[in-house]
Amino acid sequence: MADRRRRCDLDAQKVRWRETLFVWELQRRGLDVWYDAQGLGAGTAWVATVPQLVPVREILLLIMTPAAWSSDWVREELQLALIKRRHIIPILHQPTEATGLILTRQWINVVGLDAVEAVAQVIARLNAPL
Repeated sequence: MADRRRRCDLDAQKVRWRETLFVWELQRRGLDVWYDAQGLGAGTAWVATVPQLVPVREILLLIMTPAAWSSDWVREELQLALIKRRHIIPILHQPTEATGLILTRQWINVVGLDAVEAVAQVIARLNAPL
């Protein structure tokens, strides 16, 4: 049981590290990126941070993983982006069973790509007409 829990913890850390590399590569290429590296906790951190960030950004890149999609906070961010009429581009980081309006968006599939390759895909999409 302890080995399985440790393996799950390591898998989660590996996913988080890959996401962080992806964000660093976006920033290295000059994009202004906000990424919740620590995981916003309930309450004031989210309420104070996200509603200020989403309206001032033209595009929401939504990194899609099963954990992200099951997060109430991610769904709140998505709703806010929809209300503010922001462009939403889901980035499939891990296979994820999504439902609802997010399925109407054009997704970028980066499953299995390293950070540089994934960012190249995103940059190509961002350079295309929205």
